[in-house]
Amino acid sequence: MLRRSKMTGIQDSIMRKLKIKNSTVFINITNRCNVKCRHCINIGGKTVLGEARSEEVINWIEKVAESNYKAINFVGGEPFLLVDDLRRYTQKADKLGLNPGVTTNGFFAKSEEEATDILNSLPALKKILISTDLYHLEYIDIKNIHNLIRASLKLKRFVAVNSVCANMQDGEKIKELFSEYKKVFVNISPVVRAGAANTLDRELEKFSLFQNPEAVSDFCGVRDHFVDCQGGVNACCMATLGLATKFLYLGNLNKDSFLEIIENKSNNAIYKLLEEKGPQGLLKLIVGSKYEDLFKNSKYTSECELCVDILNRSSCYEYILKSLTKKENTYET
Repeated sequence: MLRRSKMTGIQDSIMRKLKIKNSTVFINITNRCNVKCRHCINIGGKTVLGEARSEEVINWIEKVAESNYKAINFVGGEPFLLVDDLRRYTQKADKLGLNPGVTTNGFFAKSEEEATDILNSLPALKKILISTDLYHLEYIDIKNIHNLIRASLKLKRFVAVNSVCANMQDGEKIKELFSEYKKVFVNISPVVRAGAANTLDRELEKFSLFQNPEAVSDFCGVRDHFVDCQGGVNACCMATLGLATKFLYLGNLNKDSFLEIIENKSNNAIYKLLEEKGPQGLLKLIVGSKYEDLFKNSKYTSECELCVDILNRSSCYEYILKSLTKKENTYET
């Protein structure tokens, strides 16, 4: 079973605690990128919605700061293509008591000195999450990644590596590339077949998740909310793929406060299911139902794919909502 716990070597219970403790709001500040990776969800996808406006991003940061969330991460595209805006955003977040981070492919770190200079120009930036894997490395020299890691460690900034891999073997290759950094966490995730990654089907490791529901994770990253370039808030980044049903779409920061959006999600039955029971809880609602035949022979690269496949089908989505509502009514009576 290709589970995040197996890929990272972290037990489920520990992963759950880490997820809750480090719940983060991710803000997409640009869809522009300097590379076109073969596994990228954005390339060829229908979820890319224009560009974020600087003043709007500042407003979103202010709204997030009113909540209990204390971590904010700026993503893209490639955020360092807008380094001046990124400086402004991280300074604003830091001033409001948030812990600002950024996810980058590290293209700018052509030497350790250059990486150090750029990080020094962003004094409020606390966390650097480096997106690199065998797909990114087709465009970005691995020396850049080492330069950025060393510069981050030298400046005592938190740094981690996020890699999206086709299979466990590729994940092990990535871990080996960065094994010298004992204090740098390397997070391995499976490719999700969306956008450009739809063309990678033959090289991806896939699994029949319906064979053993108990082995499917009972937690996920649904607490890590994702804000798109138009201010739309989704419970997780995978929810942006829900074009048919808008499952786990929570609201828009250009219209509502973040506090209102957080309050609304507490009334979202599907959100509560995934928060409490993860993909396993969702899968168990389908097993034994009239919809099981639609999925039981399907294979998935990850539990995230399973969620998208189930929740983005209108009939299944409505069935799950009714099932959860019925259970709530039963408990109340």
